[in-house]
Amino acid sequence: MQESQSLLYNSRNTIWNDVALALRKEVGELNYRNWLGHLTFKSIDENVLILSAPTKFIREWIETNYLHIVSKVCKNFGLVAETIQIEVNAVSVPVANSNRQIEGEVKEVQSQCDIFDFNLDPRFVFDAFVVGQSNKVAYSAAKAVAENKLPTNILYIHGAVGQGKTHLLQAIASQIQNLDAVRKLVYLSAEKFMHLFLKYLRANDLIGFKEKIKSCDIFLVDDLQFICGKAATQQEFSNLLSALTEANKIVVISSDSTPFALQLDARSKSRLIGGLVVEITQSDYDLRLSILESKASRADTNVATEVLELIAKNITSSNRELEGALNKLIAYASFEQTQITIADAANLLKSNLDAGQAVVDLEKIINVVSAYFSIDSSDILSKSRSAKFTIPRQICALLVKSLTTKSLVDIGLALGKRDHASVIYYIKQIEQKRKSDPSLDKQIQELEALLQF
Repeated sequence: MQESQSLLYNSRNTIWNDVALALRKEVGELNYRNWLGHLTFKSIDENVLILSAPTKFIREWIETNYLHIVSKVCKNFGLVAETIQIEVNAVSVPVANSNRQIEGEVKEVQSQCDIFDFNLDPRFVFDAFVVGQSNKVAYSAAKAVAENKLPTNILYIHGAVGQGKTHLLQAIASQIQNLDAVRKLVYLSAEKFMHLFLKYLRANDLIGFKEKIKSCDIFLVDDLQFICGKAATQQEFSNLLSALTEANKIVVISSDSTPFALQLDARSKSRLIGGLVVEITQSDYDLRLSILESKASRADTNVATEVLELIAKNITSSNRELEGALNKLIAYASFEQTQITIADAANLLKSNLDAGQAVVDLEKIINVVSAYFSIDSSDILSKSRSAKFTIPRQICALLVKSLTTKSLVDIGLALGKRDHASVIYYIKQIEQKRKSDPSLDKQIQELEALLQF
């Protein structure tokens, strides 16, 4: 019996080698080497596949970003399981090779992943940022940072995806690099922060990581929400935030949610709330049209005003989608050597325009629900598990499912990039709650009535 189990283990371990090769092709060499290459097969029993990772940080990163890919590839090779568990099983480096490995990792960190090496998009400067009612406070605050006039040492900019947060952070970095080289700055996306943290951790040089960041005058972090919920990285960020603010350094952060909704420790959240917190709200029609006119002018192309108006009226989800739609028309005009007409635009952008109409309906539901419960719409999209936000979030899922033609996948993406399984769970939960809670059922009925107008 023992020999039979051993043969079964060896067979499945061999299959895992094939899975590993497929994962390498699926995610690319760099992502595999940094993350999935650390996974090892342990066992599979009673529909539970158990894998191991060397650190808690690697486990959390894989669970957040790659678990669905691992599950798919495993099924392709017959390792079918309802649940995949990743255990932390630190693997020690042989003494004979440890110093050599650490030395190599340090060299790799220093040569390829230096904190002060970052690329800025040359388009993302203040002159190219179109200011309107929805973003003028955030723009003024960002300019104040670049000109060293911010009245506090923390600026926190939040808003939905594609509204210009990254543009402002990069504009700050660009102006300081060009006009104020004395001030030392670090600009990192949340993903790069986590990548560098892991690199320095593996190189046994976390002190170097901290000291480099603490040596800067201005620390800019884009999309902070992706750090939250990952214990090791979150703790490191919290420590750095404390050190930088206590040293009176400037910290600029962007996120898709308010600091109140972040999964951060109370002390860090308090620091952020105590800074200057500004929101970029959804662009109105006038601003969307101005953005399109500015983009067309910078592209040195002539697009008819009625075409720009068509786009501005119908594509409301994000400024990024506006630019993408305009770029599609400009490319078509260039390839066909023709002037874009209204009919051409409507045909070429049919999927964008149709999606835009669906987004308006969905956004109306989110806005009505958030107003009804006296919370911010960004709270519904946040990762917070507070009942104050989860019940409105579940109601939104139910109403979007019943009042629109959106798929479960689309609903999940709209409600903070969640998967369809989460949407199913939300709907089941709120349907059960309303059956046992007459007041909740009445609230849902009132919301349905409000949305008919």
